[in-house]
Amino acid sequence: MTPDALYLGRKAAVSLKFVVVGGGPSGLAAAYALTKAGHKCVVLERANVIGQCHGAFNVPSNLTKIFAQWGIAEHLDAIACKPLGIEFLKYRSGERFGGIKWNELVFDATGKDYYIADQADVHRLLFDLTRDAGVDIRLGCKVSKIDPVAPSVMLETGEIIYGDIVIGADGDQSIVRDVVLEEHVPGVSKGMAVFISTIPVEKMMDDPELKALVETPLMNEWMGPDRIMLALPIKEAGLYVVYLLHPSDIADSNEDWTTSDSVELYRKQVEGWEPRVQKILQLIDHTADVKQVRREPYDTWIHRLNRVVLVGDACHPMPAYGLQKAAMAIEDAAVLGNLFSRLKRRDNIVFILQAYQELRQSRCAYVQGREDNAHVTFPLREGTDEDLDGRDEELREKYLSKDITPEKFQELWEKSAEIFRYEVELEAEGWWRDFGPLMSPQDDRRVSVLRDIGVSRRTVVEPVAPFDKCVNGVSTRIDVNRM
Repeated sequence: MTPDALYLGRKAAVSLKFVVVGGGPSGLAAAYALTKAGHKCVVLERANVIGQCHGAFNVPSNLTKIFAQWGIAEHLDAIACKPLGIEFLKYRSGERFGGIKWNELVFDATGKDYYIADQADVHRLLFDLTRDAGVDIRLGCKVSKIDPVAPSVMLETGEIIYGDIVIGADGDQSIVRDVVLEEHVPGVSKGMAVFISTIPVEKMMDDPELKALVETPLMNEWMGPDRIMLALPIKEAGLYVVYLLHPSDIADSNEDWTTSDSVELYRKQVEGWEPRVQKILQLIDHTADVKQVRREPYDTWIHRLNRVVLVGDACHPMPAYGLQKAAMAIEDAAVLGNLFSRLKRRDNIVFILQAYQELRQSRCAYVQGREDNAHVTFPLREGTDEDLDGRDEELREKYLSKDITPEKFQELWEKSAEIFRYEVELEAEGWWRDFGPLMSPQDDRRVSVLRDIGVSRRTVVEPVAPFDKCVNGVSTRIDVNRM
């Protein structure tokens, strides 16, 4: 598929104007998808420059498929690495006690390659894609007010930008979300935070031990007492990315990627860890400490007047280290584009917004739950050295292997593979085939029917593993997995 063939070449019969608050990957992706569907978009981004935040940007195979449809997957080989696997290491000695080596079984099962790139590189890639599609991207725009009635956005300068629909793509600390929910719902601290840092790889090449970490595209995970350090090279971007998940009881620890914090505080977290860890931290000259906040899935992503809608972390926040964090946001964008390519009249808007929420909520809630719990089962266990040794032995028994056999793959990867196999275009097309005919001129009737579908499926069907009823990549049911 080429970008011109998106949505089977379909364009909306009525063109709307979308005002997108937030010019991160989710906002740019939403604007691009909707523009390709035949609409006009303006993106309002508060930063003055695009692509200044560095860190690991995961591109799992479900996202690689979208990038391929948008014509940008070919750029990934130049800016991203394909990780070979993950190694579990003892924090004091650096001894390997477990690991997973990925091979063709993983890629064959999920349909596309898995990449890791630098956040800044992918942000610039999406910026160029969206700008070239004709989207009006305005930088240095700080939003002060959202009007869900008009609908419109007021900037701090007093300028008001009007549109037909406002999209909140403004991240975990979304101000648009407060408008949609008509209240501020604070997150609950997990008691953890994550330091996020990058090191230019040239700083590591003179040390043989550190050079070996750079030369091999493996993720290394040092597991300490109530702490995890995860590090990986993105040699194509010239960076070594380091995360340190650690306890935090600081109430105002920032949730913003752009906030710097004390490197000395960072180093104190890993005192007594193995020599390579100490060498790595000596090369870090700046970091950001991002508080980990749990936000339960929201009941609605759409304002009651149906002119403001949320995408990405604004409606389903994921951890900073989440493997599917960006993928879920860009899947949202792709679904919006597909659905709004079908717009025939303005009175279709309510039905299409409800369809978007129906398609996305259960999948995102499921993935959000998995991402939240990804690093707590084994590693974050306090106790004596003997307790930690016991934890390590559990991991060794489960994960110590040179490669993934078919049996081991079935055990470890089936749930993840189901997430990675997802093909957003097929799912949207399948949903519309089944439920699109319900869209009728009677606005109240069609929304009532759609909501009844969602309610009946939530109450009658027991939760099951997602997509276990998929046939040839197209779901035979919609929303049976409300978690």
